[in-house]
Formats: sequence, structure tokens, C-alpha cells
Amino acid sequence: MTVVPEHIKLILFDCDGTLAETLDIHWNAWLQTLAAYDAPEVPLAFLERFNGMPTAYIIEQVNREFSLALPVLEVARNKDGAITALLDRVKPIDPVIALARAESLQRIVAVVSGGDRVNVERTLEVIGCADLFEAVFCGDDNNPPKADPELYRWLAASYAVDTDECMLIEDADMPMEAAAVAGCHTFDIRIVENRELLSQLYETC
Repeated sequence: MTVVPEHIKLILFDCDGTLAETLDIHWNAWLQTLAAYDAPEVPLAFLERFNGMPTAYIIEQVNREFSLALPVLEVARNKDGAITALLDRVKPIDPVIALARAESLQRIVAVVSGGDRVNVERTLEVIGCADLFEAVFCGDDNNPPKADPELYRWLAASYAVDTDECMLIEDADMPMEAAAVAGCHTFDIRIVENRELLSQLYETC
């Protein structure tokens, strides 16, 4: 049983929904933030379409879809602040963390997230793996967004590896599509068979 092909040199792990179980926290933060602006409730299914993307980008999509005029940067700050207040509740996704820990012994492992750095680093601290990764790349860094294939080309070049030697472990469509366009391998932890494989590997650790 294996998750990572032998030739892979760089593994990129998403944070929210991949290393950490944060869906409920994000959903509650959205509800709380949008309610403060008297905005209509946005369906969770709509928000999930933009998993992995920066908060400001998601608010732009909410404005467009629901004909709103929410102040993008202000709402983004408030939503990210609401998450910060809830992060002590976050739970680890143990099989994925175990995979990262095992692979870190022989490959470069890094985090690539659409979240802001304060929340991503706090999440990694709460789930007990803040010191595990070579680097943490966040949505508020001055890098291409996760939905841009250029991000994965840049990350590969930063570590002097080919994109075919990179793998993204993720739970959202847009980043995986971008990584695949760049030539990277992807592993979708939402797929039942993949989750079962991770669980089996975790049980043998």
C-alpha cells in the first residue's frame, strides 16, 4: 500500500480539511460574519466550491452570485478574525498527519494553504505539527493563488525539482486542477478509497 509514488521529492499538504478538521469552524465563522452585515445566508455548498481560496476571493464570488456589495477586505478581516477565535476547537486528521510525519523522513514536505498565516500557523500548533514542515505557504503571502498553476511551478522551482516530482494532497477541486495543469500529482482525500488507504496506513504505524 502506498500513497506517494517513489519518484516524488516534494509533497505539498493543504491545511484546512486535509491536515485539520475545520469545516464546522469555517462555516460558523461565515455565518457569524455575514449575519453582522445582514447578508442572506449563503449555502454551504456554494462556499465549498471555493475551498482553498483566499477569503477575499470568496467574498468577491459571494457578492457576484448574490448581488451583494459587501466590503471585501473588511469582511475578509472579520471572517478570518472569527476563525481565529474558534481555532482552539480544531481537531487533527490523524491519518494525514501520520503520512506527513512518515514522508518527512525521506522527502520535503510543506504546507500550501489559501488561509491567512496567523490562522494557518495557529491551526498547525493546535493539531501538533507546527514543526513538521519545511515551509508554510499561505494565502496572504505574495505568491500566486492556489487556483493558479503558476504557484505549483514556482514551488517546484523553489526546491529545484520538476513538477512531475511534486504531489499535492488536498480536499478541494480548484487547487488540484491547477496543480494537475502544472504537471504535479494530486491525491484527493475526499475520495472514499483514498481515505480508507490513509486509515489503513495509519493503523499500521
